[in-house]
Amino acid sequence: MNAKRCLLFIFSAVLIVVLTGASVPSLAGELHLQESEAEGTPLGSAFTYQGRLTQGGLPYTGTCEVGFGLWDAPEAGILLADPLEVTGVGVDQGRFAVTLDFGLQVFNGERRWLEIEVSCPSGGEYSLLGRQEITAVPDGTGDLGGIYPNMSVVGLQNQPLASTAPGSGQVLKWDGTQWAPGADQDTTFEEGDGLNLSAGTFSADTAYLQRRVSSSCTEGSSIRQINEDGTVVCEAVSSNSVSFVPQDNAISTLDSDGYVGEYTSITVGADGLGLVSYFDDTNSALKVAHCDNLQCSSATKYTLDSTGNVGRETSLERV
Repeated sequence: MNAKRCLLFIFSAVLIVVLTGASVPSLAGELHLQESEAEGTPLGSAFTYQGRLTQGGLPYTGTCEVGFGLWDAPEAGILLADPLEVTGVGVDQGRFAVTLDFGLQVFNGERRWLEIEVSCPSGGEYSLLGRQEITAVPDGTGDLGGIYPNMSVVGLQNQPLASTAPGSGQVLKWDGTQWAPGADQDTTFEEGDGLNLSAGTFSADTAYLQRRVSSSCTEGSSIRQINEDGTVVCEAVSSNSVSFVPQDNAISTLDSDGYVGEYTSITVGADGLGLVSYFDDTNSALKVAHCDNLQCSSATKYTLDSTGNVGRETSLERV
């Protein structure tokens, strides 16, 4: 077995033992079989345990003694090898690493549990942190390389990947031997219906979008619906077929009796002439002026309601 096919054991746990009057560390860690430096050199039975200790919820810093036992069950069971005690373990911000060796004969494919106890600081009583199962995870193969948790992508579809990362405007391209960074020159754009394309920027083709309306309505009517073929459905604006012809702007005084003109609302009546509602403050009444012509140079005035103080904040709507 060579270094590229080394086996990784993962141990991950947060185990807390509560002892009266003591702040007991909690532990999380992982195990790695030690790699051989030389290609083709057999893998040894030693492995590295990397752990993280916290005490009182904070990373511990100091010197500890750590004991390890290898068992064949999560509780009770058989101790498979002599316990290992590692003294003078330096812990920095909770992190430490130790090398353990129970021998290869204890790893025969059957399930194993690692029991850990710590004494922090060194020389004190040991706190038993319980057992955690050791699970086997293979190293990186195929398009992945390295050892968990420091694995990386080394290929795409089982083809090698260049170590150089793509720069701005580059993509990964197959150069015949590997995936390597290259200029993105193969991406093309084409404008579709209703769009313009200039220097890589799309914009709306207003001439195309407007061409959908292929007909119009006569004077005195308006477009009510546009059909899929571009034709329109028109409706008369007035019931008496009044012809609307653009008029010059003009200002007409429709009512000047008293204090009038607040809270106005305007609409077009069924006859095509303007209707204006307003408040007559002098008489506390709601009035309506009905234009006599398209220019509304004069109007016929009606008092709709004068009972009480009425006429404020009204509105007109043609139905």
